[in-house]
Amino acid sequence: MIYRIYQSTIFTSKLALRTWLFPIFFICLNSYIIYTFYIYRFQTFSPPSALTTSSYFVIFGMLAYLLFGMWIIRVEKSTSMSDLTLLIDNGYLFGFLSKVLVGIITILTSQIILMASYIAIFYGHPITDVPYYLAVFKYITVFWSISFFISFLLGMLLASVIKGKSVYPVLLLVFCFLIPINHVFLESANRVLNFDLDSWLNLGEPNPYSVYHAFYGFSIDYFHWMKKLLFLSIIFLLFIFLFIKKKIIHLGKPTYIVLLLFVIVFSFSAIEITKKNQILVNDPTRIIDYYRNNEQALLMDDQAIRLDDFDIFLKPNAHLEADVTFTITNEGREELNSLHFALFHELKISELHSNGIALNYVQDGDFVTVELNNAIESGEKIDISMHYEGLKTNLYFGNNQAIYLPHYFPWLPSTNLKPAFDLVTDQKGLHRIKPSYQEETNYRLTINYDKKVYTNLNKQAEGTWSGKSSSGLSVISGMLNENSQENYQWIYPVTWEQSVEDFSTFETYFRMFYNTITNSLDLNIEKPNRVFFIPNLNISDTLNGESVWVNGSDLILGTPIYIEPDQDYFDIFQAELTYELVPALTTNKLNTDMDDYEFQALFNIVFAKVINKQMNINDDTDTLKFFISEKLTVDQDVNTVVKELKDFLSKKEAEDANHPLYQEWLHLIESKKSWDELYALIKQFNNREVSPNGKDPA
Repeated sequence: MIYRIYQSTIFTSKLALRTWLFPIFFICLNSYIIYTFYIYRFQTFSPPSALTTSSYFVIFGMLAYLLFGMWIIRVEKSTSMSDLTLLIDNGYLFGFLSKVLVGIITILTSQIILMASYIAIFYGHPITDVPYYLAVFKYITVFWSISFFISFLLGMLLASVIKGKSVYPVLLLVFCFLIPINHVFLESANRVLNFDLDSWLNLGEPNPYSVYHAFYGFSIDYFHWMKKLLFLSIIFLLFIFLFIKKKIIHLGKPTYIVLLLFVIVFSFSAIEITKKNQILVNDPTRIIDYYRNNEQALLMDDQAIRLDDFDIFLKPNAHLEADVTFTITNEGREELNSLHFALFHELKISELHSNGIALNYVQDGDFVTVELNNAIESGEKIDISMHYEGLKTNLYFGNNQAIYLPHYFPWLPSTNLKPAFDLVTDQKGLHRIKPSYQEETNYRLTINYDKKVYTNLNKQAEGTWSGKSSSGLSVISGMLNENSQENYQWIYPVTWEQSVEDFSTFETYFRMFYNTITNSLDLNIEKPNRVFFIPNLNISDTLNGESVWVNGSDLILGTPIYIEPDQDYFDIFQAELTYELVPALTTNKLNTDMDDYEFQALFNIVFAKVINKQMNINDDTDTLKFFISEKLTVDQDVNTVVKELKDFLSKKEAEDANHPLYQEWLHLIESKKSWDELYALIKQFNNREVSPNGKDPA
């Protein structure tokens, strides 16, 4: 049997090679892709973009293999070979298998050529990371090779079912529904249906207009593999039913076994694909739409309770699963019959109990209310255990490709009864609301993961960390590398390897910035010595102070995902960095109300502009002017402050970061004062007499 299939495969291959069109297209397509690799290596250095911008490769390739599959069936019918194969025992079936093998061999040959070319062009300085090239191989496999194979089989199937030229419009319709370009017209349908229709139909790159996500890596999520497996199982099941109908194969034990096998594959992939999966999607406004449409009114009062002794078991698979146990102490004077927590709304609780006894709970948006079976007396402690899972937003991750669960994000239950995000300023920008931590909390973390995991806890054993933190728990892992220089440890995307040499520029800048801000504002802040570069910002992040966070000795520096590794980031964007670093060391650590953002942001932007001036950094950003004119909510109190502030900033003394106004302004923020007090403060300094050297004569 194998020999007959082999002979038939050789014959079909020779027949295909004699047709000049497909061999020429095969050579041209692969040559053009290799040329694109060359462009992204020597003209615009961006190895990942050589793949993620390849949607047109997939479009042309899928069209070619659809036609190839149709041709390989039609050429047999046109030469009457199909009648001949019917006279041979199992001849038609062997002929079908040989055609499938020809398609597989053609596609595998292309994959080997392209993978070898990619490694030959890009391997070496700066990227030598083996997991990255393994991800490249997976990307080419799932979005190019398997997509081409599905197209090839669909071409064969359509040609087997539809006779004559009527196959062409059907083929064109199928082609349009499956190519990456369908993202354009199906994206609006997603919002109406509340269903990612393009993610299901699109066989190519799921984000054809999105750049490579350097932290997350290529979008080779489990979902995409299962989707392709589902397509393949459906196509082969249709072929089996077609062969049974045409009496090419007969119902018997072998047929039932094969049929059962494909039914199992179909069922398994269908079940897996309908499960909750976190995938990388190009939908940056999804989170904004949620908070715009679900304004969360706080209907519960703060409780005098303390959460401690967290025992956390994370299972980041297709999406995040978490088993969390913690101790609650009633530190108030009255007994409590219910408990209130904050937890991000995408993390859905499925189990909640205390000492093995289930408790009733209501999860509404970012808030959870737990009804206790027995009241907790003052000073009493109870243990709460819960299981929750989810995450869809691409601002945070918890799957088998990446984990980004920072301390400022409520992925753990928190007593900070505020939503995770708020829409602030006149432009309704997305603002992260950090949970408040007042005392040291004990954490124990267990996680099994195939990448290196970074936390602010101490590692105890493989997959286990424990320790105390007064600022929350961060868990970070992804397509990252690390490098140590002097007293700093740098964690950065593997595709940023070329920027490692420029880290010293950032170190010099940050040392000067840290000394300036701590001395000017009299801040007692630990100087971070571990710096994370996390490209996770998208177009929904339009506010200042949302990208940089400090957690003890860790500095998380968020950057836009479009930053390319060949840019001299730390030279070009130093002024912008200052506007993000100032709030990270001043107001982000405060437990403030949701409506305090503009009051705080005005200080942060003004002081960042002053620091840039003092450090002789060219600041042509117009950030302050834009914030006042476009984002600041205008009313009488704000207008009077802005007028006085402009008068003050026009003076030479305002360029001194050590000016007492800035320290006193920060104290107003820490004391939760209003615009009236700020107006009085600025007016006081505007009316003050200043000596020629810029100092107060008093």
